[in-house]
Amino acid sequence: MSDKSILALAPDVFFGARLSDSAHTLGYTLRRVSTPEELLAALAVSQSPLVIVDLSHGAGHLPEIATAAGRARLVAYGPHVDTESQRAAREAGFHEVVPNSRLAREGAALLARNLPEEPAADDYSA
Repeated sequence: MSDKSILALAPDVFFGARLSDSAHTLGYTLRRVSTPEELLAALAVSQSPLVIVDLSHGAGHLPEIATAAGRARLVAYGPHVDTESQRAAREAGFHEVVPNSRLAREGAALLARNLPEEPAADDYSA
């Protein structure tokens, strides 16, 4: 079972705040970390359904992050000119890779489409 938190390697204050606001709007909390090592440690004990990575800070660890994230959805964002990091994220198995501008513009929608759907209220299956 996943928890109601989103893990994010998002050291930038602006994007961290945007992600936190978007997560809150969707009923989730955002657990921000500042380094790839902190993210990997958090992934070792988390069942977060969504992991977000700022490519400006985590590009060198994408395969490790993808492996450690298990079944979580993976989203990466970064400068639109950093096509090499964007390609590396896709090759590592990230589900969605977007430029910073799109994250700023579509924050809540981006998170919503990558979070699991809530089970219906009448879904009593165990």
